Amino acid sequence: MERRPWNPDTMEGVAWGAALILLTAGLGAPAGAQEPPVPEALRGLEFLVGSWRAERVEFLDEEGQVVRVSSAEAHNELQLDGRVLAHRGRLDDPRIETRAWYYWDPKEERVHMGSVSSRGRYDEFVGEWRGDRLVMTTLPSPAYGGRLFRMTHRRIGPDAYLETLEVSEDGGESWRTSSRQRMQRVAAADASAILERMDAYTGRWRTEEKRDRRGEAFHYVYDLRWIDPERTIARMRITRRSADGPTLAWEGFKGRGPPGEGVYYVAASPSGRSARGEVVLDGDDLVTLYEGWTADGDAVEIRDVFSPVEDGAFRSRTFLRETPDAEWRRVGGDLWSRIGPSS
Repeated sequence: MERRPWNPDTMEGVAWGAALILLTAGLGAPAGAQEPPVPEALRGLEFLVGSWRAERVEFLDEEGQVVRVSSAEAHNELQLDGRVLAHRGRLDDPRIETRAWYYWDPKEERVHMGSVSSRGRYDEFVGEWRGDRLVMTTLPSPAYGGRLFRMTHRRIGPDAYLETLEVSEDGGESWRTSSRQRMQRVAAADASAILERMDAYTGRWRTEEKRDRRGEAFHYVYDLRWIDPERTIARMRITRRSADGPTLAWEGFKGRGPPGEGVYYVAASPSGRSARGEVVLDGDDLVTLYEGWTADGDAVEIRDVFSPVEDGAFRSRTFLRETPDAEWRRVGGDLWSRIGPSS
């Protein structure tokens, strides 16, 4: 059959998409056929659902010595009526984000997992349950240079599991540990509580008068306003005000993210800098965590802390650190006074 492009006037070509939908939905099955139940093998992955964090991810050399330490976090959820486990992960140093999907192949009776990273790498694992462990091995690929990788998830309690990555240079005859981490369940971010606290900072605020290197006076204005009736997304703008007029410094958004991810933060400046991170609560403080860059182009973690002072004022403090193991050091701060509602 000749494949024709979809024509919106004659609807030619639409049968290809319709057939795919019918096939994947099971609507092309014989009359009376029942939808298969969620496989037990995938149900074993239900304990991975939720948010997790590893404070220490160890990378080992060929001698089994730890050569680098990082931290990681992950969020997993069941999708497609529980037949797929979707994973979102992040390694802090080096900064790498991953997406992965686990599913059960009833013909092979094995678990498949496909993973893609922000470095552009794709990996595919196939495995099975061995007691309390899910053991998966990569499929042979020229990209691995003859090596195989084996990933093991071992549950060690209702709120923790061990994840180990091993490598084999001899086709699976022997294995050595490449990395290991203990993932601990963390409470899902309470986006509603964060947004409620953020509401106290909506409006227009200004700093005290400052002087630039030429001795000219200026100040900053911070403007935060909701852009939807449900108050789940807020637009943020910071401008520099001087005798020369207002100049935009930063503009971005803070809003409710996907389930389990709390409140996100994205922003950019006219100079070409950008920021992406999250908003969290720390006691009475509203904290924005994001990745930034030094003048030399080195990545750093930045922590902006908003603390209430009194009605009509709050104090901001900015901290940064070069690596997850480094101490936070303060690099700035201001006292902001309310000057009116959002513009």
